[in-house]
Amino acid sequence: MATLRPQAALETAVLNALVAQLEYTAGSQVDRTFDERPAPRCGQFFVSVWAPGRRDSQSRVALDEVHQVFVTVTVRAKWPFDRSVAQRDQLEGLLDDIRAVIHQDPYNANIMAQANSLAGYDTAEALDVGFVEGLAFLGLDDWQLVGGDWFHAQNAKECGIKQTARFGQARHIQYQSDEE
Repeated sequence: MATLRPQAALETAVLNALVAQLEYTAGSQVDRTFDERPAPRCGQFFVSVWAPGRRDSQSRVALDEVHQVFVTVTVRAKWPFDRSVAQRDQLEGLLDDIRAVIHQDPYNANIMAQANSLAGYDTAEALDVGFVEGLAFLGLDDWQLVGGDWFHAQNAKECGIKQTARFGQARHIQYQSDEE
């Protein structure tokens, strides 16, 4: 299996954890996406695993980066607007489950270990390289009503709701002599 770049490895490890622990179906219920938008043919809900792209390095002699992974849950509307609170409650339940899976990482390091493996950092040659701190829950963005264009459709009428959970503080170390 080809090794992944660190950010791709971290996102893939999160995706795999959600599939394994929450029994989501990869591709139709959850997937890595370029941004927070769901796949065009998503079902009643969709979980987008993505990153905003920003990374900062904390060192002058090595890459000492902090990575983030965002998880956006979109739920299609199935009730009239006056019952939107029930839909919001469904969204909150999905996000609570996701948060419980990912926020375990600072304690059990399962996502971090899989990301290191996917990036090829689990070899004897890579002992001083890789993720050294797991993802932690940073917060939830406000929920938003979304229209048909959010689902790649022509209709702009409000037809869903979304919210993003932000995870970060996944520290990645790579010394200059180890770079490609």
